[in-house]
Parts: sequence; structure tokens; C-alpha cells
Amino acid sequence: MFTPVESLIGALLIQCSVTSYMLIQGQVIGFSSIIYTMAFAPSIHSTSIVFGIYLSTQFIARYMMHILPVFALFTAPDGSNPWLISGTMENYVLSGGLVGFGTCLGCGCTSGHFIAGLSRLRWRSVVAVGCFMFSGVAIVSVLDNGITCVGGKLPCYAYDPGFHVLKHNQHVMFPLLGVAFVHSYLWLPVVSRLVKRMGNPWLIKVQQFYVGMSSGFFFGSGLIVSGMTVYYKVLGFLSMLRLEKFDPSLMIIAVFVIIPNYFIWKKFIPQSKLECSVKKPILAESYQLNFSNRTPFKFIIGNLIFGLGWGLAGICPGPGLIGACLSSKIDSMVYWIFSYLGCYTIAKKIFK
Repeated sequence: MFTPVESLIGALLIQCSVTSYMLIQGQVIGFSSIIYTMAFAPSIHSTSIVFGIYLSTQFIARYMMHILPVFALFTAPDGSNPWLISGTMENYVLSGGLVGFGTCLGCGCTSGHFIAGLSRLRWRSVVAVGCFMFSGVAIVSVLDNGITCVGGKLPCYAYDPGFHVLKHNQHVMFPLLGVAFVHSYLWLPVVSRLVKRMGNPWLIKVQQFYVGMSSGFFFGSGLIVSGMTVYYKVLGFLSMLRLEKFDPSLMIIAVFVIIPNYFIWKKFIPQSKLECSVKKPILAESYQLNFSNRTPFKFIIGNLIFGLGWGLAGICPGPGLIGACLSSKIDSMVYWIFSYLGCYTIAKKIFK
């Protein structure tokens, strides 16, 4: 069902994490490349963020276990195609492979294009989002794999007027949001500037790791709280052509992440290569931003493929990484993440 307050809190957690990381480190938090880099060429950037994501899953499991996502394996009904049934092992493998191949060709995913790209009003990201949203909505509509809410008694765009989930977790959600804002917008910038003035390379690396870890923690917490890691809410969001199954919760992320980012980033983040010589991040030497707006054929095809994989299982790279962090054995998300890495690597080798 529609969870407006939880999604708002999650969106604000994501917003302050990506903005503080951008202002301090000068980089986008893009999970499609972070997962690949972590597996094959670990860096402070990828390692710190992945560690922060892991800490967020443990925090939620300890203090808000009722909203922890479950990535269970299902058995396909007799006579059905298991590759197209959300939650089966075959479906996770196919979804992960398509998402991996597609995000490599499409140069990003929902975090890179949707959150960071639209926050910068990049035409390239507008095209990317249009492509993967189109194919995601199309595959969900064709398969009709969205889930009815409350046994079909209520449309999924309805909300619980009693806010039972919120009331059960508000004692953690609201303090977490307050800590995130103070930590991201006050504490981190002050300490980072102090460390940069000291000029000790080792201390700078330690601070960079800490910034990445805390940003990953708040980003991961925001993904879980907002509902982005719940596959049926994602499929509900993509069920735009089947109104009774449509869940608008994730639209709140667009409003409360992209709009604040646009105004903050326009003031502090370089809007062109020329501005990179004037505007500098707090810890890094320069902003690592791509200003190209080229949308070649493989870019468009890649984002269409990503959308198909996203719509098959309701999982994109960020939630996929969270699922892998929660896996304690060979189960659903291990199938997804290995398929993702394998196909991302194949695409990288073919189209290098």
C-alpha cells in the first residue's frame, strides 16, 4: 500500500547522503559501477559505501526488523514459465543478468541516472530514465506481475489511515532522520575541512572512508525505509497501467530527493567543465563528473534492457546490494548478484 510518510523519511535520508557525499568527495553514488568495482578493483569509494550499506542492513535488522526486506525464493506454479515468475531462482538469474548487462551499456541505473542525473538536469539521464521506465512499465504490464494489496480489497494507491507501520517504527525513524541531517550537513563538512587543512594524507584517506561509510549507511537506510528494497512496492510503482495495483510511494523519492538536490547542486556543484576549475569538493582535488550528453544507440538499448530486468523482479543495483548483504547462504540475492556481475563483466569486455 501507499506509504507516504515512510517514503518521505527514506527519501530525505537518501537526499542528505548523496548531497553530502557529492559536496565532500565530489562523486556520484552510482551502485551499478560500485558493485562491479567492489568485486574486481576495490577502492576507498566503493569499499566504504558498500561497508556503509552493510551497516545499514544490520541497523535496520536490529532496530526496525519489521520493515526489513525479505528476498525469499518461490516455486513457480505447475505449467508456468519460472523465468517470468517474480521470486523464483530463474527469475532472479534472468533479472540480475539483464540489469547487469543493461546498466553497463546504459552507463548507470536508478541511483546514477534517476537520482544524480536528474538532479543535474542532464539530458543524457532524462533519456536513460525515459527508456528504463518505459521498458519497466511495459514488462510489468505484459506479465501483470504486480501484487494486489490487502488481498485485492483495496487499491494499492490507498494508504493506511492509522499509519500502523510508522507508529511501530517512529521512535527510530525520526531520530535517525535528525541524526542524518546534523551529521551530513554540519558534522561531516566541518570535520572534513579540518582534516583537509591539516594536510595529512593518511588522515584524509581515513576521513574519505568515513564519509563514504556514513553516506552508504544513510543511503542504505533510506532505500529500506522508503520501500525501494521491497520488490512488490517497486512492481507496484511500475504498474502504472493497472491502476488497482499502482503504488505511488516511490514517486516521493523523485520529489524529495531530486528537487532539493537541484537547488543545492546548482549552487555548489560545477554545471560545466569550466566551473570545475572554480568549484571544488571539500576533500577531493576536483569533482569527478561526466558532462557528456551523448546518447548513442547502445546507451538507449542498454537502458531499455535494464528496465526489462528491473520490471522482472523489482530489483535494481542498490536494493540488490542490500539483498546480498542480508544473505547468509546461497539464496535468492546471491543468484541475482552473481548473475549481475557476470553479465556486467561480459558487457564491459564486449563494448570496452
